[in-house]
Amino acid sequence: MYTTNIPEIDDMFKYTQSECKNNNIDFNLQINGNIFYMINNLIDKSRLVTLIGDHIRDAIIAINHTENINKSILVRLG
Repeated sequence: MYTTNIPEIDDMFKYTQSECKNNNIDFNLQINGNIFYMINNLIDKSRLVTLIGDHIRDAIIAINHTENINKSILVRLG
């Protein structure tokens, strides 16, 4: 798994990855660019953690309400 080197964000990704595993959903993470720039200039770190968690939780709920056999989530951050 990729790391952002920002503990709060990495912890959220670890948690959501485990939730995906518990729901038999493939979880893929791509980190592009400088996340430190993002949290220092564009969005507060705690807001970004909440945003990530909310979007992935919504994706898990949506996937669990479909009969599609291909269950995966791709998160691209950067």
